[in-house]
Amino acid sequence: MTKQATSKAVAELEDWGYVERRPHTTDKRAQVLALTTRGREYLELADELWTTVEGQLADVIGTERLAALDRDLRTYIAAVHADQEVSFRPVW
Repeated sequence: MTKQATSKAVAELEDWGYVERRPHTTDKRAQVLALTTRGREYLELADELWTTVEGQLADVIGTERLAALDRDLRTYIAAVHADQEVSFRPVW
């Protein structure tokens, strides 16, 4: 992501009330992003929804196949993005 795209995304999240900018404690030029209460609540909801989707998928294909799918996707992502740290589940 470019600096410009990141800046735009942060501005939108700030406008929507999900994050706020705070002054950096030691670097007067820098700012720190922090989740607002609304942002934390949204992430909790997103985690609940993700858990529901995983449960529904397990109900349809079974837990063994879901575990195999998870392993296969991790293998694929590791191969394609070997030089990057990649999260396999949204990190809230």
